[in-house]
Amino acid sequence: MSLPLPLSDSVRAEDPAPSVPRGVRRVVAVVVQHLVAALSAPVGLVLWPLYLLFRLFLPRPPLLAPPGRFRHIARLIATEPVPPPGIDRLDRYRLLLDLALTFTLAPVQGLAWMVDEVLFARELRRNEVKRPLLEISAWRSGSTRLAHTLHDDPALAAPGLLQMVLPYLWVWRLARLLLGWVNPEGVTRRMRAAAPPAFAERHEIDPWRTDTYDVLFYRHQLVPYALMLGPRAALEEFSHRGITASTRQMWEEDFVRMVEGLARRTLAYRGPAPDGAPRRFFLKGHFLAAAPALAARWPDAAFVTVIRPPLARMRSNLNYLRLSPDFFGLGPSPWPWIAAMAPAEVAYNRAEMDWFTRDDGVTRCVVRFDELVRDLPASLRRIYAICGGTPPPYHPREPAHRGPYQMDHTLADLGIDAAVLAAELADYTAWCREDAVTP
Repeated sequence: MSLPLPLSDSVRAEDPAPSVPRGVRRVVAVVVQHLVAALSAPVGLVLWPLYLLFRLFLPRPPLLAPPGRFRHIARLIATEPVPPPGIDRLDRYRLLLDLALTFTLAPVQGLAWMVDEVLFARELRRNEVKRPLLEISAWRSGSTRLAHTLHDDPALAAPGLLQMVLPYLWVWRLARLLLGWVNPEGVTRRMRAAAPPAFAERHEIDPWRTDTYDVLFYRHQLVPYALMLGPRAALEEFSHRGITASTRQMWEEDFVRMVEGLARRTLAYRGPAPDGAPRRFFLKGHFLAAAPALAARWPDAAFVTVIRPPLARMRSNLNYLRLSPDFFGLGPSPWPWIAAMAPAEVAYNRAEMDWFTRDDGVTRCVVRFDELVRDLPASLRRIYAICGGTPPPYHPREPAHRGPYQMDHTLADLGIDAAVLAAELADYTAWCREDAVTP
């Protein structure tokens, strides 16, 4: 698929001129980065011996990237040819410094995970993961709205956003003891207020409800570094559509271990359902690349997806990528790089259709976006009829924002030929119709 760049003037002239000269901002950023490294690195260095001692008896925590992954990302940062507008040597140095600090501080997360393995070993073993419900949908498909509704089912156990950020059972239980001092609504308001307004328009931020897990897993696996290195690196590492040469271990091994570890912790924390029955673990994300491995690990799992006509979804997603968090202070991904991700969106839709239309004994349920928006209770009845269980009482919740959005460029603005996309995904578009046959 061709991408006739350059982009339109409306997109290229979008960013306002900064009030502080770029050179000054970069010098300040480097100084601050060195100060942060100098203050925090000793913590990691002190903990490395203890972490290595624990590693004699326990496996590597799945939320920590293996050393080979660090070496791979470091090579990319140092050598990847980056297309215009590119990054210079100082940008590469800042990325390498951040990567080095991440590696130095790895024992902090590793030991926090291992504390659970030591303190709650028997409890974690008792909480087996049976019949998990896994919602795997494309970005900007309406999947978060469905996930927030499923989160209310007392028969399901889903980690909240804050639990995903800090996936440690001992932290959750300590926080529960202190919740009397915390105003949950106040925490939600502050988190929403801290987010850029254009981002908050497109994603409902709720720290107490479940969210897209693989975003955090990508952070653990160092993927955001690749997003700063141009489309080739991004397409190779940001690979939720399928396995790539460098992400096989990430999806087939570490992600499955991470899901199981997170599930056992969540089940232990939530306890049995109100009727005394064990809860089912529920997780939501875009981790289609891991679906075969997850189905192999849990043959009794049920997989749910929300499918949305692809052109509208891609337009929403490409704007959303521009608004993604800037982890390194280098600014958002340039629009030409974002536009170059369109082929990956096509590949995801094709892989999604292939996976969810297979007849291989795996339990799968397909929900159409239009039905979800028009009649969410009907969608819930369909999900539970296929995946098992009883739909919980439905309490309508208005979406946080319906548009118009502050940032909402068309595919044409990004130099993308929508007609070509439509032709390539004609079969997928037909699949999205409500009258389409669904397994």
